[in-house]
Order: sequence, then structure tokens, then C-alpha cells
Amino acid sequence: MIPLLNALLLVSLLAITYQDITERKVFTFLFPLAALLFGILHYLQASSPTFFWVSVGVNLVIVTLIVLLLALYARLKMRRGFLNESIGLGDLSMLYALCFAFTPMPFLIILVGGLFFSLAMHFLLKKHSAFKTVPLAGYLAAFLALTYVANWIGWVDNLYF
Repeated sequence: MIPLLNALLLVSLLAITYQDITERKVFTFLFPLAALLFGILHYLQASSPTFFWVSVGVNLVIVTLIVLLLALYARLKMRRGFLNESIGLGDLSMLYALCFAFTPMPFLIILVGGLFFSLAMHFLLKKHSAFKTVPLAGYLAAFLALTYVANWIGWVDNLYF
């Protein structure tokens, strides 16, 4: 069953990556599907249901604080609207889907790594893109797909430490 879940997760992450990079539009159902698959895989690794839900709750608080700070920055410093002007709904959906994937410490490490990966990819690929916006959800999904594959083939020991 776990190989099937892994395959479904990889396909959904690759679909998010492809759609966000090529069209900046992602099928809405892919984000809840990714969150569900992240959650199931995390739950199967958790020592108890309580630990799983506490981890998800902490991650949700972290992402919500980041989103609120970004909204304040967009409104006060950039003098722009937040949603669809500073960040897209798909990007927010991806950040919240990621909350179900890991315990808080790996979550923070993977989130920061994914954001640096996204920045690097954007700088490398922006000359070849017709869009001026950053496909954050797509780049994060690509980073997560690479991270999960690295775990499955043994390059990364444990994503849930």
C-alpha cells in the first residue's frame, strides 16, 4: 500500500510542478490530494495519532504566521494587494498542504530548503519563461518530489525524525 501512496504522491507533485511552471494554473483538486497523501504517509510514520495532530497543528501555526507577515509586508511596504498580486492561491495551498507532511523540525528544514530551491530555480529559468511571476507551488512540489525520491532510494535516511 505504501508504494501505491508514494506513486500517487509523486504523480500529484509532478502534475503540480508541470501545470504551475507551464500555465501558472493548477487543478484545484491536486492540493487537497497532496495534503491527504502527505498526511497518510506522515501518520503511518508517527508514533501516535496525538503526535501526528500536534505536528500538523504546529506546522499550520508556523505557515499562518508566515502568511500573515507576508500579507502585512505586501500591504504596508509594497503597497500591493496580497492574494493574486503578491502570492497566488496555489502557492498558499501548497504551503498549507505541506503542513501535513512532516514533524515541525523537518518541516522547517524542508520549507526553507524548498524556498531556496525555488529562488535558485527562478533565477536560472526566468529567461526562458513567458511569465514574470514565480511558480512557487511548482518549484516547491519539484523540491518535495526530489526529496521524497531521495528518501525512497536511500540517499536520505529519515524525513520524519
